[in-house]
Amino acid sequence: MEIEQIIKRDYSTKPFHLDKISGAIQKAMNAVGVGTEQNAQDVAFSVYQTLLDRKKNDIEYIPTIEEVQDIVETELMESKFKEAAKAYILYRNKRTERRQSDIFEKRINLKPYEYPHLYEYVPAIRHSYWIHSEFNFTSDIQDFKSRLSDTERSAIKNTMLAISQIEVAVKSFWGDLYHRIPKPEIGSVGSTFAESEVRHADAYSHLLEILGLNSEFKELKKKPAIMKRVRYLETALKNSRSEDDREYAESILLFS
Repeated sequence: MEIEQIIKRDYSTKPFHLDKISGAIQKAMNAVGVGTEQNAQDVAFSVYQTLLDRKKNDIEYIPTIEEVQDIVETELMESKFKEAAKAYILYRNKRTERRQSDIFEKRINLKPYEYPHLYEYVPAIRHSYWIHSEFNFTSDIQDFKSRLSDTERSAIKNTMLAISQIEVAVKSFWGDLYHRIPKPEIGSVGSTFAESEVRHADAYSHLLEILGLNSEFKELKKKPAIMKRVRYLETALKNSRSEDDREYAESILLFS
């Protein structure tokens, strides 16, 4: 019977390596000037035996990284290397603090929220909810066709075209937010924003439809100003898939 896998903090399963445990123990010992490499390996072996005992009771048992680290702490505290145990605990605490301040670090549990101020956008958007079918645009249609100049009609038409088309990229960006910033509250904000952008795009698309301007979407490529904006957002959307945290942060600024 062996321990072959370990569950990481993001709940992914990775191969188990005992040498990583002994290496971490060795670092803690070195930090306070106690123990030898063999001592670290002995403590790691005791940790491994504890894991095997648990597996005997549950053949499908796979330890989590937190479990393993808790056992390491216990084994060090019960050994003659109590100073190393303190160093190990301090190191864990520092790593925990660092993860808590890392917006890109995945959090499984719903609460407590790390970014409650961001979540406030969710109820704010809910309370301003509207859909285009709630409104009667008859008078607006009449105004558009009879009271505006050609220049004004062109400006309004192009504005609605631009907004409804651009919302496609904006919706896609916010809908994918959780994949790069895996915090439940931030995922809720992204989903709420994306749904809002869908309603906005539908509203402008509906206005173009009732004005008899649907065919204008086919002419978008002939409108340099609109296409420049579309290409700009498409480029930003590609950057949003970057694994580089800085580039992704820049994408958030662009879409905000």
